[in-house]
Amino acid sequence: MKNISIIFLAAVLAVFQGCTKDLPLFSNSFVAFDYASSSSTSINSQGSFTGQYVVKYSGIKPSSNLEVYFSVSPGNGLQENIDYKVLTPNGTITFLPGVYERYISIEWLPHELDSVKDNTLTLSLESSNMDISLGNPGPDTNYKSIVIQKYNP
Repeated sequence: MKNISIIFLAAVLAVFQGCTKDLPLFSNSFVAFDYASSSSTSINSQGSFTGQYVVKYSGIKPSSNLEVYFSVSPGNGLQENIDYKVLTPNGTITFLPGVYERYISIEWLPHELDSVKDNTLTLSLESSNMDISLGNPGPDTNYKSIVIQKYNP
């Protein structure tokens, strides 16, 4: 019985030691758009609604407000106040201490599109007032931006 206990304990220790070697550590805080499987989405040009694009903070609770600055870049087929309106003011979202989710709000306006033109709107996280990563951890920085394609039905 004693031999079985020693073998079991050795096996458990070997498993735990082996698990820690292959795991990359991402200790830095980061913000990223929250999209499950893709960094793009589509919008019907005839619809009229407000889109809420989720940005999540992951990291330790900051001691002061975290300001994240974003940009909105339309393709040559979209015009602000004709196809869309940015409702989140000043290109800034603020995470108060203890808040881990904020929204960039875009009001989509019904307007027929020129299908030959670039009818995309790109939302990009540009910078912040703290030392955090933009986009998911790793070399690809996935979800640092999202692309919204407006289309004619």
